[in-house]
Amino acid sequence: MLDIAFVKDLEGRYLMANQAAADWLSTPLEAMLGKRNDELFPTEVAAFIIESDRTIIETNRAKTYEEDIDQGGKVRSFLTQKFPWRDEQGQPRGIVGICRDITECKQTIQSLHRSKQQLRQEMDQRAKALNALQQSEQLNKAILSALPDMIVRMNIDGTLLNVSSGSFSGGRLSSADAGRNVRELLPPELAEKKLKLAAKALNTGKNQRYEFSTQGQKQSFRREARIVPLSDHEVLVSTRDFTKLHQTKVALERSLREEKTAREEAERANRMKDELLT
Repeated sequence: MLDIAFVKDLEGRYLMANQAAADWLSTPLEAMLGKRNDELFPTEVAAFIIESDRTIIETNRAKTYEEDIDQGGKVRSFLTQKFPWRDEQGQPRGIVGICRDITECKQTIQSLHRSKQQLRQEMDQRAKALNALQQSEQLNKAILSALPDMIVRMNIDGTLLNVSSGSFSGGRLSSADAGRNVRELLPPELAEKKLKLAAKALNTGKNQRYEFSTQGQKQSFRREARIVPLSDHEVLVSTRDFTKLHQTKVALERSLREEKTAREEAERANRMKDELLT
């Protein structure tokens, strides 16, 4: 839409106007000229324009402002500039005005503000989610570090994807082994057993458990491993050391055997004594 331009006298009658002004008012240009604002606009709009014109004439100063005008049920936004029209002696004769329709521009700015606000909200939500995830990761790390188990995430081909040793000691694997294959790190028999049971866990969808022994520098260890399927190609292997428990169990079984042997010998001695006395 072209800029609207007009000239009004001191009583608010339109003396000159361009075709854009007449088009906006949906009236012939000839019918517009000579009329006042209260003859062309609704009462509230006319009152606003009259007051604005009066201020410019009284202050004898130009004014630029935004205004929303409802014309025929359609509200349009204008950037309006008005300045006094003076004669050769400097006396006011009326007002000259130029109005630019900024409705689409204003709507675009408002849309950008909404998009910006929405983007800010999304960024805040993502920041909160990231913070929660970081806290969750820290919590998970704390839990894993406190566990007495070694937790390994392993691919079906034996590649270690992640290793968390926690408080587990005496193990052959560490976090530095991520990316390597169990065949490189474990004795062949132990590596193949782990791979075989990992494949079984993935094929059946059921957890697998086995016990095994390893030899350290100063002692042998007894351990239990549980293999849990995670996806169609990954498993989680949890290994727990139960050397002390195993040693206690072995010692208890040995003690029970010795007690049984001693009891049997005592019973045999009593029978022999009874035989001699009779």
